[in-house]
Amino acid sequence: IADVTGRMQRLVLVSGADITERKRLEAENELERAFLNAIANNAPSLLCLVDADGVMTDRGANIAFERTLEYEPDEIGGQVFWETFIEPSEADEVRDVIRRIAAGAPPAEHDNTWITKSGRARSMAWTCTPLPKLDERTLFLITALDITERKRADEDLRASRARLVRAEETARRELERNLHDGAQQRLVALSVALRLVESRMTSDPEAAVELL
Repeated sequence: IADVTGRMQRLVLVSGADITERKRLEAENELERAFLNAIANNAPSLLCLVDADGVMTDRGANIAFERTLEYEPDEIGGQVFWETFIEPSEADEVRDVIRRIAAGAPPAEHDNTWITKSGRARSMAWTCTPLPKLDERTLFLITALDITERKRADEDLRASRARLVRAEETARRELERNLHDGAQQRLVALSVALRLVESRMTSDPEAAVELL
């Protein structure tokens, strides 16, 4: 730009924007995320995040999930949930549940067998819930409770009850057999004695009376 003397002058335009509020909101959001992470990592339930195709997000699991299924944090991410963590015979069932939820079906509780990294089976009661959209993805929260010991205790109780029923049935049949056999023996003995008495009534009445 030329000044009044005809000399060229270079001007620099300096502009600025007050980002104090934006920084404050970012700090609050970061604090909120840290708070939610702390809650998730200390929750007894197993938590993990998957997308609509069942793919696990990077490090998208809490401590309970990692410890129960024997994975390190950096090992979580990229797996298809039902292919990696579910008993193969139940994988299609779990896949269909998650796809129904992704299509808009209401969440419900399901019982399935999950598999640890070392191959151990764990019984889980779990749900899948859609989350509010945070970016271009729609994520789903899988929440699970390990009910392995509870199911084992229930099965032991049912087995004990079945054994008790069988023992009662065996004892009842034994008692019936003993009663039947004992009564039958006494009736046979009585019948023989009566015939003997009858045979002696004429020939030896005194002996017959004594026998009676």
